[in-house]
Order: sequence, then structure tokens, then C-alpha cells
Amino acid sequence: MTEPRKTCLVTGATSGIGEALTAALIERGFHVIAVGRNRERGEALRARFDSDAALEVVYADLSVLSEVADLAARCAENHPSLDGLVLNAGVVRPRRELTPDGFETDFAVNYVSGFLLTRLLRGPLTAAGHARVVVVSSSVHRQVKALDLVAMPTGEDFHYRKTYAATKLLNLLFVKELARRWSNTGISVNAADPGFVRTALGRDAPGLFGLFLRAARPIQSSPDTAARGIVPLVADAAIDGTGGYYANGKPAKASSKADDEGTAAELWDLTTDLLTDHGVLPGP
Repeated sequence: MTEPRKTCLVTGATSGIGEALTAALIERGFHVIAVGRNRERGEALRARFDSDAALEVVYADLSVLSEVADLAARCAENHPSLDGLVLNAGVVRPRRELTPDGFETDFAVNYVSGFLLTRLLRGPLTAAGHARVVVVSSSVHRQVKALDLVAMPTGEDFHYRKTYAATKLLNLLFVKELARRWSNTGISVNAADPGFVRTALGRDAPGLFGLFLRAARPIQSSPDTAARGIVPLVADAAIDGTGGYYANGKPAKASSKADDEGTAAELWDLTTDLLTDHGVLPGP
């Protein structure tokens, strides 16, 4: 008798690392819920895998809290047991933009959407028994010299490169605190640094940073290579730890700021309060 497919939700799944990861997980026998915003890309992805058993494409704008909450509700209704959740979606905005909820866009997409989605999917993740949550971060978190948690939600001190790096540090602090709070649930939570990858992320970055990204494309690794370092965190039973940081698929050391337990707890409380005030999270 064939074992049922495990199910994994992947955000940012219709291009770049997310698309490569979706393909790799399907190859490993997973049913993937691929979340994207661009319908043309979503349909192209669906055409690659002509099987409802392997792929389910859903659409959501992760910069909008109500759409994230609706995504979680639909997923929980259709999949009462969820084996994996990969928070891969990310943006780099060249200038400060605010979402309909009043958040700076990098902060909303790169960090808040994943925090909210994970919290709302706790039930299905717990029901799976040994679910895996993987948060895609980046080594650029090491560039953060100071973190202003009060200013970040609205981007009052926005700088395209520094703000993006700060959101990646927030991801690591989230992983640390989530792993602590969910330590008795059977759910493992880890961060993945895919390395310097050739994707569309940052292609509109201004100034020298944008010039550097475009010039460096020939030496960047492919999305397929990046995905190979993330898949084991979702699929391999041999990796059973939680709260870890993995670079290119191997255990690594994050910055000292990412290990700050006090800041991690403060960030959790701040984010919970923000989302509770917006009516999309029931509370602590």
C-alpha cells in the first residue's frame, strides 16, 4: 500500500528558490501547496506538474494581513494536517512603501506574513506529529549594527539595503523564540541561509548595491542549488533539532544579535500586539 504524500506549504513558490524548492519537494514525494501572487507564474508552475496529487497553487498577497489570514484559514480547512511550512517569500523595495495595513512592505512580507501564517497554522502543524517549519533567512543579517524594533513596522528609518538585512535578522529572532515556545509540540523550527543566489530579488535596487547585484549574477548559485540545501530541513528525518541556523544545508553560526533571547522575546510580544490590534491574531 502506498503511503500518503506528506504536505508542505511553500511561500514565494512561483519563482526563484521557491519554485526550485517546490519541484524538489514534489520529487521527494510531497504534495506542495505553492503560494504566489502572480497568476501567470502560478499557471506556468501548475503546467509543469500535471497532477493535483503533487501540486496545489494558491494565490495571496502576503503584504496584506487579511489575505495572509485567509490563506491560513483555507489551508487549515483543506489540510487539517500539515507536515511542512517553508517561509520563503521575500522582497527588497528600492524605496519606502506602506502596505494597506500601514506596515513597511519589506517588514510585512519578509517577516510579519511568516509570523502570522505560522501562528495561525499551529493546529495543522501540530496534528502532523513531527512537522517542520523552515524560515529562509540570509547571511546579510550580519550587516545589522543596530535594530530599532519600534521604528521597523512603519519603516521610519528605511534604507533599502539596511531594512532588508534587518528583516532577515527578525526572521532569525523569530525562529529562536518560536523554537523555545513550541519546544513541546513536536514541531521543529529552523532557519535556512541559501547563500548568494541568482534570483530576481533586488533587481530594482538602486545605486551601487543594485549595480553589484546585477554584475555578480555570473558568480551566484542557481535556485536549484539553493533548494538542495533547504529540502533536508523539510524532508530528512536525520535532522531532528530545532532552533538551528543552516547555511547551504549545513549547521552554521548566526550573528550574536540573532542569539539575543531578550530581543527575540521582545520582538514576539511586539508582533503579537501589532497583529492582535489589527484583528488577525486572537492573542498570545
